[in-house]
Amino acid sequence: MEKLPGESYRTIPVAVSSLAEFRRQVGPAGGGRASKRMRGLGLRLLWAALLAAILAYYGYDAALPMQSRDTILGIKAAISIYASIPFFAASALLVFYVIGKEMEGRIETELHERRTAAAPPEAPPTPSELPG
Repeated sequence: MEKLPGESYRTIPVAVSSLAEFRRQVGPAGGGRASKRMRGLGLRLLWAALLAAILAYYGYDAALPMQSRDTILGIKAAISIYASIPFFAASALLVFYVIGKEMEGRIETELHERRTAAAPPEAPPTPSELPG
């Protein structure tokens, strides 16, 4: 097997052990400790793919010692303009987020009712707690 420039065979055992640790955390049915982390991992992979597509569009080549002016502009846009798009999209969604004082009161009341309905019944007092 021919070794590519910058490639190291020492990274293969690290990757295998990382996969084994991931499998251990996920568990056989997929409902292990890592289930919440998987959603975040999916978003990170999506962002990484989008970033790679943006850089490819601007002509980024990691092998070049110096990038072109357009590529540098694309890198700056990727870490500033394109990175701010999710923030502005979330900010625009907040315009439609309608929780005022009235709604907040209803939510608090409903949550209090749920908590009291789900609370275990109180245990009877022990003989040492009885008066007299």
